[in-house]
Amino acid sequence: MKLSNISFVIALALAGGCVLTEDDGTKNACQAQEDCLSGYQCVDNVCVTGGGSNMPGTYYGTVEPMTPASSGLSAENYETLAALTTAPGPLGCAVVGDVAGSPGANAAVVYAKVSKESGDTRCPSGSYAIVNDPDLCHQSFPSDLHASCAIYRRWNASGQQSANQLAIGGYVSIQNTYVNDMLERCDVDMSIQFAGGVAIAKKFQFDYNPLAPTAAFCVH
Repeated sequence: MKLSNISFVIALALAGGCVLTEDDGTKNACQAQEDCLSGYQCVDNVCVTGGGSNMPGTYYGTVEPMTPASSGLSAENYETLAALTTAPGPLGCAVVGDVAGSPGANAAVVYAKVSKESGDTRCPSGSYAIVNDPDLCHQSFPSDLHASCAIYRRWNASGQQSANQLAIGGYVSIQNTYVNDMLERCDVDMSIQFAGGVAIAKKFQFDYNPLAPTAAFCVH
């Protein structure tokens, strides 16, 4: 490596940055995703290739406080997916209903999966704790989110995923209220905690016909 390149790398290392040199492809230490070059993710303080939704189980980026614009609850495979996202309107509803989805734009989302032994999974009354268990919550593929687990994802303005982090605690509380034979009301209270002291929370409500086959609901 040329002396000038060595000096450049040392300077960036002292500044806490990450650089990929032209000569040997060295990946150096990073403190945040912004320290890495495009195409690399800051994982355990090292810039590594890959990451994103095509490499589930890889955690990187930082969790930022967010104000949800869309919220949803959907039943799938006898479990219930609850989600909050900054994406508004139809895009937000598409995001909250698909764990493996990508908004293709600047947005963040929190997914939480809960499970109840019996009953209507469209609005399963109960309080469900989110666990801090990386082994249990490890994703083998993008849509694989285990019950009692929650995950945060964020994409930048180019639609590239820039954060993927497991929750360390929190809860999802759901209350089903009978209104009449054709109408039931579902109240959802989500509060999900992440490392760094960030908590993302929201309460939302929707009405549905218990006799209808609809399995997904979204409010915004």
